[in-house]
Amino acid sequence: MNHGWIKLHRCLFSSSMWTNEVFTRAQAWIDLIGLANYQDGFIRIQGIKVDVLRGELAISEENLAIRWKWSRGKVRRFLQELRDEAMITKENHAKQDRRKAVITILNYEKYQSDEKENGTGDGTGDGTGDGTGDGTTLLRKKEVKKERKKEIKPKTITLGEFENVFLSEEELEKLKEKYNGTLNQKIEALSSYMASQGKKYASHYATILAWDRKNNKGGNQNAGETDEQRFARLSKLLQDGSLP
Repeated sequence: MNHGWIKLHRCLFSSSMWTNEVFTRAQAWIDLIGLANYQDGFIRIQGIKVDVLRGELAISEENLAIRWKWSRGKVRRFLQELRDEAMITKENHAKQDRRKAVITILNYEKYQSDEKENGTGDGTGDGTGDGTGDGTTLLRKKEVKKERKKEIKPKTITLGEFENVFLSEEELEKLKEKYNGTLNQKIEALSSYMASQGKKYASHYATILAWDRKNNKGGNQNAGETDEQRFARLSKLLQDGSLP
């Protein structure tokens, strides 16, 4: 029962059966996937054109709170949790209102692929519905998807309280494996330090690894330091050229 996938028509997401009651967390996640663009488009935020690509949706926390019948705080915490789990990214486009953002569903193609689950699902089962009658169209879709995958660059995930720590999906997975339960503390400390000191680094992935290596070499000498104090000390060593 837990293999394969099902198709849901988008009309479900505007039906009273779907929207009349308070949303569950699982329903809210499915709702985000359903509200995401199925093809590239754009909107205007404060007169500025903002591209909204396939797998993305532009919506405010306020509108999600109304739709899901949640408080804004609950919406904000839920979206942060999805970001922490590398399920979405969120990019703000209005400095005056941080709630207005473009949300990207990571792995959208995995959830909404146009390809068939198996060779006979819509082929022999429905006669010629999507088998021989539309074979050329399906082949073209696959070719287009392959071309788009070549053009798509790795997604950058925005992390930290101040939304200033950037990691690729691959980098985030490597750090999760290496640091397990302590990764979030390292990310938040780095985010706070850069925000308070105005620091910028070419690679946040390399910075976390380098500071951690230097800290481990220090043994118990710097015991009792907070992560921010430790990062401040290691950053100075980095600037002085003392950090490998």
